[in-house]
Amino acid sequence: MKKLILLFTICLWCMVNANAQTENPKVTEKDYLNVMNQVLPDDTGTYLLENCAGFKMDSDIMNFFSAMTTPGRTHGVFDTIFSMADSSFILSQINQSDGYTWKTGQLKSVTLIDHKTIDSLFKSHFRGWEAFGTKYNRAGFFRISVPIFSKDLNTCVFFEDWLCGDLCGQGTVYYYRKLEGKWGIIYSFIVWMS
Repeated sequence: MKKLILLFTICLWCMVNANAQTENPKVTEKDYLNVMNQVLPDDTGTYLLENCAGFKMDSDIMNFFSAMTTPGRTHGVFDTIFSMADSSFILSQINQSDGYTWKTGQLKSVTLIDHKTIDSLFKSHFRGWEAFGTKYNRAGFFRISVPIFSKDLNTCVFFEDWLCGDLCGQGTVYYYRKLEGKWGIIYSFIVWMS
């Protein structure tokens, strides 16, 4: 009887541990800020639009991630950075991050610009960039997504737009990996350029 109870206890323990390993971790705002405050440059002249560059906001980026997470397909760089086990976790984060807004004081060395200010400056499309340059003494601003993590929270990807004119700017995807508590870039590529 003791052996049967011991065997039952061991089986129960194995089932609980197996279930715990398949559950997705919870990504928090603290995780977002930990990454971004390590990887953003120490440049007090950086202006960032408070509204995140959401992956859903750019259909090309969302299509890219949907294609990357399709089971049974190989995708080069994505497959070497993320496992297929990360796929559903990545897509769920993209859905959860939609509409996230950076808040003043969260990101080091960054001046946030609220979307109402941008809307007001660009009411006159023809003079919008001129008005922006006059107000901020800068050629443009960034819009950055929240980081999207692998299941083990040690690899992330985020999207950055640099907007500087009607025919000026680019969008870049960055991949980072955490080693010994520090985030370092492992790959980046330009998605669009104007």
